[in-house]
Amino acid sequence: MMNRIDETFRRLALRGEKALIPFLVAGDPDMETTRELVLAVAESGADILEIGVPFSDPTSDGPVIQRSAQIALEAGCSLPRVLEMVAEVRRSTQLPIILYGQHTPLFGYSAERSAAYAAAAGIDALSGGGSIAVVRFRANSGIAPGTVGSFNLSSLYLNDGAIPAVVN
Repeated sequence: MMNRIDETFRRLALRGEKALIPFLVAGDPDMETTRELVLAVAESGADILEIGVPFSDPTSDGPVIQRSAQIALEAGCSLPRVLEMVAEVRRSTQLPIILYGQHTPLFGYSAERSAAYAAAAGIDALSGGGSIAVVRFRANSGIAPGTVGSFNLSSLYLNDGAIPAVVN
């Protein structure tokens, strides 16, 4: 079964087009504004949206994302609140959404529970940044491509720190 991301890339490839994939940090400046921004991105013609889950130690991110994550955390943003917001915007848009974050906030529950929660909210892919998150994602946390695949999620990670690669 093809998910929204697979379908988007298939459609773009048939037309010889590239994807526009903007990035937002959830919760900056607050969750209501994030919800409005997600809908505005969808209405503005983006092909896919990547939503970052703020983390208390975003040292692998640049200063702009670090500041945005700090603002979001101070405003009370959390993974459950991000998933609730995505579930809410799913009533208005079918824009493919990638959930990006470090290992701890994304997979602290367990790989299977996190994948189930993400899929139930309407997330299309999970993406972890930085080689530490990738190593834990693939080797230490018990997350296998089949785990997220069984929920029809794509699992994405940053290869060599900059190039998105699909592992499932």
